[in-house]
Amino acid sequence: MNLTLRQLHPLSFTPAEINRSDIWGKEIILNSAESHLLIAPSGSGKSSLTGFLYGFRNDFSSDLFFNDKNSASFSITDWINLRRNKLSVVFQDLRLFEQLTVDENLKIKSNLTKNNFSVNLDESFERLGISTMRKRKVSTLSMGQKQRVAILRALLQPFEFLLMDEPFSHLDPANVKNALELIHEACKKQTAGFLVTSLNTTHDFSYDKVFYL
Repeated sequence: MNLTLRQLHPLSFTPAEINRSDIWGKEIILNSAESHLLIAPSGSGKSSLTGFLYGFRNDFSSDLFFNDKNSASFSITDWINLRRNKLSVVFQDLRLFEQLTVDENLKIKSNLTKNNFSVNLDESFERLGISTMRKRKVSTLSMGQKQRVAILRALLQPFEFLLMDEPFSHLDPANVKNALELIHEACKKQTAGFLVTSLNTTHDFSYDKVFYL
């Protein structure tokens, strides 16, 4: 699945903000099976872009295509099927259920996607350093621990493209490395692509394409 942005820009942005961007107002293709990094300062539209691509926001002009289908024509059912089978996400605010345990949060996802995991769950808990937290309520975790749970949740479904909005902002370099390696392996297994946003770093990972807002 390819995501094509044709002259896309947020309705609230000025012409100057559009002109200095690698994304806004341009024709951009995000290819499945490729890794993409978007570097941008706060307030430049990283979360807006994630919301546009995931269908949670539509306050933009011009066109967004999934393969050859314009998202403007999508029904609610189209979006549900896309998010269940082809598009996964890690939101910046994570959107975990705080009063449920880590395992309960992941069970909700796996039930929705018929337990179609792209990773080995037990092994992934170990690699991300959160295996001892499975029975704890999410509300008791640190932000870095919550981010790792949200990343793992995003991998517990089939997908052709993975969106991640500043998923490593509270992780140390060692945990970022572990998470990126797991993400890369899961994407390779499914011939999937990903887009990760960052304030100012590549996280010491080599990407196929790098954009700046």
